[in-house]
Amino acid sequence: MIWKRPLTQAGLDDLIANGMPDLDEQQEDLQINSFAPEFRKVASGDEVTITWDATQDATLEIDQGIGDATATSEFGVGSTKVVITEDTTFTLTASRDDEAPVTQTLTVSQITGVASGWNWIDDFNGLTHGALSSQGSWLTAEGPWEVTTIGNTEATTATAGTDLTGRITQTRALREDSTRTLFFRFCYSSAETDFPVLAKVGFGEKAIRFAIDYVNNIGTYTTFRRDIGGPLRMEAIDGIGGPVTGSGITFEPDTSYDVWIDVNKDPLDHRHLLGPCRSDRRQPSNRL
Repeated sequence: MIWKRPLTQAGLDDLIANGMPDLDEQQEDLQINSFAPEFRKVASGDEVTITWDATQDATLEIDQGIGDATATSEFGVGSTKVVITEDTTFTLTASRDDEAPVTQTLTVSQITGVASGWNWIDDFNGLTHGALSSQGSWLTAEGPWEVTTIGNTEATTATAGTDLTGRITQTRALREDSTRTLFFRFCYSSAETDFPVLAKVGFGEKAIRFAIDYVNNIGTYTTFRRDIGGPLRMEAIDGIGGPVTGSGITFEPDTSYDVWIDVNKDPLDHRHLLGPCRSDRRQPSNRL
């Protein structure tokens, strides 16, 4: 056995006199380790999964009509799905015998004006400017990813040269024999128009560990590439082992562009997994 603290002389004397303690008799402190939504925003009327991790012998209850959460938990860990029609704050309460209860809250915001069939994945609104790591559900495996404002849009930037970030889509994952469209926005700065660029954005099935893992066989993605002194290019591959196809679009610096990737996730013996990538220049004055 390894103690997580130095033993006092009294503790050593007790160990010599009575032997090793029975760990089954040790009681965990009453606490909530985590209480979080899968997505912090959802389109109005969509479901969101809420998960929790608390002391295993605690009695758990969630407000907003959910009620007792103990029965749906295993060793203090559980989840439930709720429909969001307005900004909603949930409170998880953990109690045990005569101890003072502990609570933790989370808020899920609704998004209106989302077309049927579209689901929100993530954005950077509401995050604190500075390091992206540990904010929201973003995993920053490599690189100093920063949250900042570009024009009138909250965005993330990376400057180290070897950078990797992403988030697990969970219930929004792309299933086999399904078709979805991934939408995102990007822009590049006029401050360093000669700086070489190689960036990939898309769906993947690999763990978010090292940037080198995302060189080949990484899923469905589009590539932004620029050689020193050359123009920024957007390229994509149609299917497994298909040719690299350029968008043919001339991108302007300090301009926001909308990009859609149409994805058909067929079984492996089919060859057309990635549909064409489309990009439009964003007009901030008349388009959200």
